Amino acid sequence: MELEYYGIKDIGKKRENQEDNILINKNLNLFIVADGMGGHNAGEVASKMAVTLIEKYIKMNSIKKFIPENLIENGIISANREIYKASLQNSNRKGMGTTVILLFFYKDKYYIANVGDSRAYLFRYNTLIQLSEDHSLVYEQYKMGLIKREDMEKSPYKNIITRAVGINPNVKIDIYKNEFEKDDIFLLCSDGLYNEVSDSEIKSILKNNFPLQTLGKQLIERANNKGGNDNISLILIKVLKE
Repeated sequence: MELEYYGIKDIGKKRENQEDNILINKNLNLFIVADGMGGHNAGEVASKMAVTLIEKYIKMNSIKKFIPENLIENGIISANREIYKASLQNSNRKGMGTTVILLFFYKDKYYIANVGDSRAYLFRYNTLIQLSEDHSLVYEQYKMGLIKREDMEKSPYKNIITRAVGINPNVKIDIYKNEFEKDDIFLLCSDGLYNEVSDSEIKSILKNNFPLQTLGKQLIERANNKGGNDNISLILIKVLKE
């Protein structure tokens, strides 16, 4: 397996702090986007702790025989425990938490772990597929048929998430797995991207077949041109060889 990848963070146009963090570990074939929340810069602390602790856990536990789903799930559980503990020890960090969207390649499959409303997409055969489900109030309303998908980003409740890493002693994690193919492009992103740039616009940019760095910068530029109301973070990963 051979991968090409590019990650970028942008503060956006309206926020004073950067609370997103991304991680790329080429040796582990591990990619993470985390979007933090909490006052007094606690969101930045939570997202940085998440990517660092998850990477550390997977690195330490991947040297022995493992089940991929269990490895990434336990990595997030471990990070959740530490972030929650840290939030109790400092009043300025009370209630801090973070989303986590994680992509891990192992043998002939990709594995996605998700908590919160950051997203994983797959671009294959000129089709864009959302692989993860948002843990948010508006996504719950959408699944129940109460609102249309195109109305989600306009909802006053779009920033209310129903799951996060670090806000409770326990965390529920969604795990997805499937086989990857040559030329697949995976996109991990925070809501700062997709709240500004629609799925059809993301698809139209990825169809251009430019280098990943160019595509990533175009996505960031589009999000900022359409408002840049939040931090914007993304990682693009392309499968060059199976």
